Parts: sequence; structure tokens; C-alpha cells
Amino acid sequence: LAMAGFAPAADKALDRDGNVYMVVPSAIDGTPVLQMQILFTSGFKTFLTVPGSEGPEIDGSPQIYLSANARTLFIVFERSGQDGGDVVLSSFAIGAAFGEPVVLTEPHSGVFRLNPRLLQTYEVLVDEAGNKTIFQFLHLLWWETGDRPGAVYCNIPIVLGTLDLDFRTVIRLNDLTDPSGIPGYLSGIAPALYEAPAMYAPSSNGNHLYLLFADLRALEYRVLEMRYALDGETLRDRAHFPDIGIKLLFIYLCITT
Repeated sequence: LAMAGFAPAADKALDRDGNVYMVVPSAIDGTPVLQMQILFTSGFKTFLTVPGSEGPEIDGSPQIYLSANARTLFIVFERSGQDGGDVVLSSFAIGAAFGEPVVLTEPHSGVFRLNPRLLQTYEVLVDEAGNKTIFQFLHLLWWETGDRPGAVYCNIPIVLGTLDLDFRTVIRLNDLTDPSGIPGYLSGIAPALYEAPAMYAPSSNGNHLYLLFADLRALEYRVLEMRYALDGETLRDRAHFPDIGIKLLFIYLCITT
């Protein structure tokens, strides 16, 4: 249960100078938006609209993560309309401005993306000459509804402080257990019980993390340990994405009633 309650990202972040960043639902001229509030140590407060949230859709479940190495804030949220939803990622360079928002999902009628979560890991490698290379990865996890409900994992390399979207990887976690199965009998099970997958990294400086998600085909929670390996080619080419290995650890909790 401690793993499920761990919050690698939250709706607040604190930088090394003591300034506080918060993402809250708001409205501009009656249009719902998400705003980032910055409370400076001087007592001054400012409000910035999060790009990608200015529209008729309803935005929710914002998560904010501070990348201390890149001095960048990453903000992820769900954007839901009448016929479906997406996961949107925005970035804010501290002391500068927001970058262009990125929609991480493809539009699909009747499919909503819920409860996105994110965290970052990095790994430092030293070659034979003693040269250090830092590899950073942004990890995201969310829930998808529709005919194939389940948790979806995504990771994106961060190269020189910039997201390398061309090398992102997306994995439907339920396909790792039984890709041909169908959801079990969910009557009587509250959606909030299974629509909130979670992530945990033992250390931000490491090469593995744990994913907790509900397997609706088996009506069980599962924990996956995900590890990635950086090879020699990666040392010469920062854009090369590492191989990913995934194994089932154990059944975490039965959710049948």
C-alpha cells in the first residue's frame, strides 16, 4: 500500500530558491483553464495559463514535476471533451516561459484518458576515457477507457533539456499479461478503484521503476518492474533510446467483490 500512496509528482513543486509552483483549475472570461501560480520567496505571486488548457474541453488531474537538473517544470493533465480525451504535457523553463504543449495521445472517439502521472529518472555513465554522459527520461502513466480499458505507459528521453519526442515509447501494460483477453465482470466495482495507476522509482538516479496497475481481464492488481539498459551505442548517440525489459513481479491485490 505504501507503493500505491507514493506521489512522485503532485500539484505543487518547490525549486532550489524556495519558490512554490502550483497548478489549479481556473477560468478566464468563463472559459475553464489550468493556471500555474508561482509564489516567490519575496511574497510576490503571479499567475500563468498552462498552454494546451485554453479551450472548451475540461482539464483535470494536473500533475507537476520539477526537473532540478534541467531547471524545468513538467505539467501533465487530462483533457476531456464530449466524445473522448487526451493526455497533454506542457513544460516551463524556470526564469523563462512555457514551451509548446504536446498531446501524447491520438484522438479516439469514446476513449478517455484519465489520471496521468509522471516522474523523471536519470543515469550517469562514464566511458573508458572518463567522460560522463547523463541520460534523462520522463516517464508517464495514465488510464484509458473504451473497448480496451487499461493502463498505458510512455517514456520520453530528455536530450539537453529538451524532450526527444521522436524516440518516445508507448506500451499498453495489459497487453503484456494477456493481449487476447477481455475485461472481466466489473459490476459493483467503483471505477476509482482501478482507474488510477501509479509509478514509483526507488531512486531518481537509477535504471528501473515499478508500475502498479489494474488488470481488468484477471480482475487483479499487478506490479511490474521495468528496467532499461544503456549500451555502448548510447554513449555515442544520445538520441538512441535504450532497450526496455519488463517482467511481472507479483499479483498485488485482488479487486473482485
